[in-house]
Amino acid sequence: MRCSASPCTGLRTTGALLRELKKLDDKQLLLDTHLVEAKLHHALRNLPKSKAALTASRTAANSVYISPVLQAELDEMSGKLYCEEEDYHTSYSYFLEAFEGYDQGKDSRAIICIRYMILCKILGDQASEVASVLSGKKAVKYSGEGLEGLVQIANAAKKRSLEDFKSAHEEHSAMLNSDVLIAHHLEKLYEQMLENNLLKLIEPFSCVEISHIASLINLPVAMVERKLGLMILDGKLSGTLDQGRGVLLIYEAVEDDKSYKLGLQVIENMDAVMSTLFRRAVKLH
Repeated sequence: MRCSASPCTGLRTTGALLRELKKLDDKQLLLDTHLVEAKLHHALRNLPKSKAALTASRTAANSVYISPVLQAELDEMSGKLYCEEEDYHTSYSYFLEAFEGYDQGKDSRAIICIRYMILCKILGDQASEVASVLSGKKAVKYSGEGLEGLVQIANAAKKRSLEDFKSAHEEHSAMLNSDVLIAHHLEKLYEQMLENNLLKLIEPFSCVEISHIASLINLPVAMVERKLGLMILDGKLSGTLDQGRGVLLIYEAVEDDKSYKLGLQVIENMDAVMSTLFRRAVKLH
């Protein structure tokens, strides 16, 4: 795995530090160092090691007193890992706990957790609930410019509008791209929205020009052609691209023929019956 110098250097440092801390059995420093280790592994997209480091950090936390802000850091990291696993309901719960901890400690990271809470609602196909998140008693004081981009993204997701999504993303690109978790998942969301829009557009056709689809969705022909090709390869679309004529041929949905599978089951059952009869016949002789 290739990684940038900073996280790799950090991991080497934390590795050496953890070896010494385990000799001292300093639970407080072990907690902090394992938490940093979890963040570094997450930055490198090594989720299993990040989860292991977070578990070690929580284990150390059971032996010492930790402040609400430090507990919020642990909850925020848990939320990120559940978000990566696409368990957005659990992720939202952890981000909510983290937000309340940061808010109690008057920590500026509270607004980051609100962004993550909004992100979870969008990704969990609950964009309509974003308004209720922002109108909460504690969250209302954080509303403003820092959340506007995600609110616009939520509105675009609610309307299934790619144009509104792109417009909001371009307008607030600095904020949305500055956070790795948000940038990564918004990219996945855009691809998902693009696929759903393409499937909806081609549904009435059995054969359609790719340029016509591109004009309907307002995207370059090359991009649409590439995306359709990937969807065919991934089994999300039943069809083929005729690049010579520049058209997409859509096949009719065919139900799986279960005759072969059922036939094999009948043969297996008959074989079991015959084997049983043969064993009984042997015993009679």
